[in-house]
Amino acid sequence: MLCKRFEPSGQRPSLHHIAEGSGIRSVFAMAPLCYLHHQGALGLHGMGSDAFIRMFRPPGDSEYGLLVWLLEDLAEFLRHKVPFLGRK
Repeated sequence: MLCKRFEPSGQRPSLHHIAEGSGIRSVFAMAPLCYLHHQGALGLHGMGSDAFIRMFRPPGDSEYGLLVWLLEDLAEFLRHKVPFLGRK
């Protein structure tokens, strides 16, 4: 989660629908963000997508990079919780 990577806030995250421009939104394209990074001064909605992407540089320099970070965090969580996933 972005908030864990850059500035742990301890806040409960809300879900940001990822759809660049006026794209169609999907329940399968959502990333958890705390208020600061979602709607606050340093948020996607607070500073706008372009400024947000320039500041935090998600993979692919796109909002969809938030999904990459989410999947990386999920994989890391599962490696610690499910023993056989950590084996090579």
